[in-house]
Amino acid sequence: MLVLNHLVKNCTMLATCHMVYCQGITSAGVATVVSSCPNIKKVLVEKWKVSQRTKRRAGSLISYLCVDL
Repeated sequence: MLVLNHLVKNCTMLATCHMVYCQGITSAGVATVVSSCPNIKKVLVEKWKVSQRTKRRAGSLISYLCVDL
């Protein structure tokens, strides 16, 4: 989580974030990126890493690579 906190605090112009095949990324990490990056337009991630709450809040920003994993 430290790396993601560093990312969202220091990369304020982040528009796209691909977090697929990253074993350390959890649903909390996805939520952190979605909620803390004001310029984020797209997050690519495995479907199981996105909580229902994050889907409701940022569904249009999220794209899924591995839908059934």
